[in-house]
Amino acid sequence: MCPDPSYVIRAQRMKEAKIEVDDMEVETSDKPLSILRDHGIPERYLNVLLENGYNYEEEIYDAGREEIEAINGIGDVMVSKIFEILG
Repeated sequence: MCPDPSYVIRAQRMKEAKIEVDDMEVETSDKPLSILRDHGIPERYLNVLLENGYNYEEEIYDAGREEIEAINGIGDVMVSKIFEILG
């Protein structure tokens, strides 16, 4: 029994959309912490994040607020700004 042609078309479109999203994520992560830099987070804080192994915004977001607050050199106010930018 052959699958419904409309199902095959929808599945192909979903696959193409996922590829486009994956490509966009790669493009936005070319430069370490570029989103935060573009939003005016001072370099000294970006350097602290880099020194602690957070090279990309996704890593900061995945780590969560508490883990970033625990880093020496980044206060609560800056963490709030960072997570406000990251959404």
